[in-house]
Amino acid sequence: DLHSFPTRRSSDLEPDGIDFDTGVTNANGGLNASIADMTRYIEFLSGHLPQTPFPLPRDTLERMWQPVAEVARETDLVESMGYGYFVIDFDADGAGTAPSQRYIGHTGTQMGFRSFIYVDPDNGAAALIALNTRTTENYRQLYSDTRRDIFTMLFSPPSKGAKSRPTTSAR
Repeated sequence: DLHSFPTRRSSDLEPDGIDFDTGVTNANGGLNASIADMTRYIEFLSGHLPQTPFPLPRDTLERMWQPVAEVARETDLVESMGYGYFVIDFDADGAGTAPSQRYIGHTGTQMGFRSFIYVDPDNGAAALIALNTRTTENYRQLYSDTRRDIFTMLFSPPSKGAKSRPTTSAR
């Protein structure tokens, strides 16, 4: 079936059903977009688009990025829900001795595809990861490790005396 996405549930790949019209999931935030469109979206979130015309004023976004309800707490981060976005306060050394850095993001899955975006609103850095596969084993640990790598290797400023990290572009 050309419209079926396999999933590894054991040692074999198994069909995961027919792709479907996402119309019913749009009410809960379902989003289908190309990488180019998502790149433009994170450019908007990170403040890299011209000031006008913005879909939302910057101060409105910043209010949406305030924690409303805590959803997870780990040694090195506190994750909360803002208004439409996850708000992550990340402590890079995990000991509470470094200043916490705030990141904004969102995740999503649908029919074998996973994606997440994170933005560092203080310096305008952003990451977009899109995967066309999923696994039922170790996904949460892989996601957690990848997110920490983004925060520590991509977003965190280099330590004193260190050379600046190279930057890459999705374009």
